[in-house]
Amino acid sequence: MRAIQLQPDAATMSWRRRILVLGTYGGGNFGNDACFEATLEWLRAAFTNASIVAVCADPVLASGRFGIAAVSLRVFPSFLPRWLDTLLLRQPSLWLNWLVCLRALKRCDLLVVAGTGTIHDFRDRPWGWPSRFLRWMLAARLQGASIWFACVGAGPVINPVSRLMMVWAAKLAARRCYRDESSRTYMSAQGVDESQSLVTGDIAFLMPAPTPSDRGVGQAVVGVGVMNYRGWRTNEKVYRAYIESMAHLIEWLKFKGHKVRILIGQRPTDLIAVDDLEARLGYALMSDAEREVSSYQDILRTVANTDVVVASRYHVQIAALKMRRPVLSISYGPMNDDLMRAAGLGEFLHDIERIDHRTLIFQCDRLINMRFHFGKVVQTEIKTLEAGLHERLRAFISPS
Repeated sequence: MRAIQLQPDAATMSWRRRILVLGTYGGGNFGNDACFEATLEWLRAAFTNASIVAVCADPVLASGRFGIAAVSLRVFPSFLPRWLDTLLLRQPSLWLNWLVCLRALKRCDLLVVAGTGTIHDFRDRPWGWPSRFLRWMLAARLQGASIWFACVGAGPVINPVSRLMMVWAAKLAARRCYRDESSRTYMSAQGVDESQSLVTGDIAFLMPAPTPSDRGVGQAVVGVGVMNYRGWRTNEKVYRAYIESMAHLIEWLKFKGHKVRILIGQRPTDLIAVDDLEARLGYALMSDAEREVSSYQDILRTVANTDVVVASRYHVQIAALKMRRPVLSISYGPMNDDLMRAAGLGEFLHDIERIDHRTLIFQCDRLINMRFHFGKVVQTEIKTLEAGLHERLRAFISPS
């Protein structure tokens, strides 16, 4: 992968010898992994002599796939059973993780947090991701490392304790830029000075993609993104309503004679939703081979064989736009909405927790019938977005 063209003066960057890249990579979310891959190549292009270490959910995967050293975001003491760690109020694991952080950050020049919806508490509590994230930021400052937030997503953070932790972590960063305007606005509303922070676009847009092909006329192939969505706080009623809505959509598409290709953005969790959807419909939606999808490149290749995409997951939406396909977003957050407006598709938004079947089908029908027109719109707008992303990342690295 060599799609990134960022070439600041290498001499001015030569002092940066060791960089840690932190994020929830390696956890099965293809979009998060794409963000890490894009970040890795961006940093390699920008800091040619740097040694890069990943801090991620699956160090073995990161090391094997990218050939770099990796550290786990969180470790458990192997000398204690977990029930005993819990009985001891998690003090052994707490202090062990502090030691891991401080050791990993020793002689580190720069800690980079890049891409993904980093500042959030989606289905989490203060002692989960918010506390781990803050610990790494504090450890970086204790070890004298600079902290950069690059193209991160922010908000919402529902729990007030989690919000306090995340805001504190953000204020420790020397530089911040955000993937969308709603993220920067959210952090400004939490009291973080974002007057100098850029809005860049999502770093996953740096990923290379197959050359988009022209699709023929006739019945459309519609990529339908399926997500195991159960609300910001787990709500089975929301999930059941979502599955029912997706079933209605697929039944309508089949009735109209369109072909359906299922897209997932995380495994194995999204396959659970696919199973429930298949049970509701009474027939298979994915072959065994299609269920083996394991990377962002797999999603891009599947999208290449569609005409239109109905996306739930944010990075499935990005994959469709990368392939210059018109998208209808079943949105679960402001980042979906911001991106759709930037792509010239602001009329094709639908709230995932308030799906109106008639409106959804009307929007889908309009997008399919006018797919060649909206494909040209996407081509123009995403080309501009990607050019702006390169330009703003150069400005972020070398601020005037």
